[in-house]
Amino acid sequence: MKLLTFILTSDPQAIPLLGLLVDNDQTVVSLQAGRQVMSEDIAPFLVDMQAFLDGGEVAREASAKIRDFVSTQRPAGTTHPLSDVILLSPVPRPRSIRDCMVFEKHLIQATRTVVRWRSPFLANVDAWVEKWRGKPLFSVPDVWYKSPIYYKGNPFSVVGTDAKVYWPTYTKKLTSQKV
Repeated sequence: MKLLTFILTSDPQAIPLLGLLVDNDQTVVSLQAGRQVMSEDIAPFLVDMQAFLDGGEVAREASAKIRDFVSTQRPAGTTHPLSDVILLSPVPRPRSIRDCMVFEKHLIQATRTVVRWRSPFLANVDAWVEKWRGKPLFSVPDVWYKSPIYYKGNPFSVVGTDAKVYWPTYTKKLTSQKV
């Protein structure tokens, strides 16, 4: 089940809706609209993605029933072609964002990538040391095994697909570096 948050292109000022994709990801089902047609009530766990996540198994099971109902019955106003919606961030305002380095192999590979980019000489030394010693020169520090390492992101900086990202007014130039 591919969940999403969307608004209709015909009404970009509308309240964001919770939906899911069907028909090989070409059609969006509005879950709350499907719920209203099915049972003539509004579900609090279908108001937005955060409420859905808080709803747990009950929300997931209800969404699966709505998906099946709408996919077979196709009641008016419950589906929209993907081309007629604007995809927002799936969770437009997450409570928090934490990016953790949880995979040892990923940490090692990321370190090696930065080393190769910054210093080809050190990258060659690292490869040579690993070949002869069986362990790379750059390895995971012991603290990584004892305590989770993460950074907190800004939950207000989350945007959806094709969203405009505005430069801060004080910025003269934004750059991107290929690693």
